[in-house]
Amino acid sequence: MKRMTESHTDWTSYIERKNAFFYISAVCRTYGKLLKDITGFRFTKQLHAHKNGFVTFYKSKKELEAASHYYLNLIKNKDPCLLTWHKKGLEALKKEKELIAHFNQGVENKYVLEHYDELVNTFCHNFIYLTTIPFIILTAIETAVQKGESYQSFQEMITLFEHFRKSSRNPLHEHILERIWKAAAVVTKENDHTSFSYFTPDELGALFRGESYPTKKEIEQRKKPCVFYEENDKIMFNYDQSFLDSIGIQEINIKGLKELKGSIACKGHARGKVCIINKPYEMEKFCEGDIILSINTTPDLMPVLAKCSAIVTDEGGLTCHAAVVSRELKKPCVIGTRYATKIFSDGDIIEVDAENGIVRKITSSIS
Repeated sequence: MKRMTESHTDWTSYIERKNAFFYISAVCRTYGKLLKDITGFRFTKQLHAHKNGFVTFYKSKKELEAASHYYLNLIKNKDPCLLTWHKKGLEALKKEKELIAHFNQGVENKYVLEHYDELVNTFCHNFIYLTTIPFIILTAIETAVQKGESYQSFQEMITLFEHFRKSSRNPLHEHILERIWKAAAVVTKENDHTSFSYFTPDELGALFRGESYPTKKEIEQRKKPCVFYEENDKIMFNYDQSFLDSIGIQEINIKGLKELKGSIACKGHARGKVCIINKPYEMEKFCEGDIILSINTTPDLMPVLAKCSAIVTDEGGLTCHAAVVSRELKKPCVIGTRYATKIFSDGDIIEVDAENGIVRKITSSIS
């Protein structure tokens, strides 16, 4: 694989997440070698930029197009592997629930250390069948529909894989990954277990085996803006603040924007107070009737989605969680605005025009 320092890759923003480094570097496997082993296709260029607690995923435009082409061919040819992946997804859901229940009963540090590799592999395999593959397949379908193909012609595949978009991997983070990091804190006699969330799975495995692992200085660097990427199936870090610019990735200036346009997921109008929620613990600030803004909604947010007046997301297509839920709940919803959670703030009064796909600020929370 060519070195990531080369500047000619056609990078494009893919998704943004508020997840730990450990979580995202494990996810990186599911888009790389593991995806290749299971489906025959992999992404060779994966870049992740961390800033202010959020990680933006970048991929090559050409590889994204190649992915859509590859998986659309499988869908149109009714390849039996699609049903196999769906079956594996159902098995993964069951295994995930069993694993969470096991950890909720309490596990000793010894168990975590002895089963660490198995736990990481389970996480990655569950993620690829419940998130990566469904996401890629549904994205490929959305791409085809945007180009004029019939939505109905893909209904069978949408029904099969949309089901998995209604589940979330957040419980794995809360019940299992947190427990793994606490085990690492015990081994190293550190007070703050959250520092180990900045390790990669391989680095934490090295720690448990008594091998060398990242220094406290390097972990502190990772808490600041930095970049990490996959090279030769290993996660590499770069702490140079000019690195993104050197490879052709520049931040878009959104200062002063007061109106955004996105895709209509469910028609309607709403005006109300902004409540930005990306993680379940943020739901406590919600008041009934608020307009929920999220990078991408997840099933964990259903208690507030049911009581909001409208939904707006940065990401998403016709089969994303927010789109599916908004249609079920008949809530006005505009998806794929890209910057809603960045240009609006909690307490702003906004108008959601889901007839025309427009979201605009009425008054600011500091007015």
